[in-house]
Amino acid sequence: ENLIFAGTVDIVLGSEDNGYEGVEAEDLSLIDASALSGDLDLGELVDIDSADFSFIAGTGVTKLTLTDDNLDSTGDDGIAGNADDTAGWNFDFTNAAAGSEFHLAPDWIPADFIAGSVFTTNLGANTTLFIDETMELSGIDLEITGDLPIVLAPGVTLTITAALADGLSFVPAPGIITDPLDPDYDPAQVPVVNITELGEAVYDLSGIDPAIAGKATLAEDDVTLAEATDLGALTIELMTKVDNNDLDLSGQTI
Repeated sequence: ENLIFAGTVDIVLGSEDNGYEGVEAEDLSLIDASALSGDLDLGELVDIDSADFSFIAGTGVTKLTLTDDNLDSTGDDGIAGNADDTAGWNFDFTNAAAGSEFHLAPDWIPADFIAGSVFTTNLGANTTLFIDETMELSGIDLEITGDLPIVLAPGVTLTITAALADGLSFVPAPGIITDPLDPDYDPAQVPVVNITELGEAVYDLSGIDPAIAGKATLAEDDVTLAEATDLGALTIELMTKVDNNDLDLSGQTI
């Protein structure tokens, strides 16, 4: 099933009466607004094809919130990287106007994103990605490109791989107090970015705002970081290799 938008008018789907649900169609595989020059507010994408879906923005201000929590592009065998894999999810905001927003807010936590599934997002120069719920994205084949910082909502924890976070910027949403000396500071409201799979490649993780930089865990037990790697304000968490033995301090090394 395809949904095509064209023309010059502004379009708004969803309202307060239906909880701002704009699209609910489990077999929908394409929303193409490339021929629309007006603004487009899709509201919430509650249900789309879990295996193969593409969104193409027009040239107006484009806003949508993805609440669907089922992504599986691994095919019938459930194994990523085989011939029966599908295209996964692809969101293209390349041509969207300034002020465009893409919100990730799966309605079930943790989201049912099958390991190895493909999720590609091209934010272009004008679209901001908002992480509105706590989510673990290190297990899927995720690619995010764009020019603007990724914004984390209050209390959210985002877990992603070092390879994905490399070169990206992450900031807390406006209004979140991150200064512990502020009398209104609430640590539960401060979002956190955690990094997994930190290996020996060169990573630039300095784009994570120090106020929300969490911990990084290693890809292997023994990792020699590249000299050019920039960890920013992240804390490295090493794990012991021996359980329940206070006398044995053997563990990971960096």
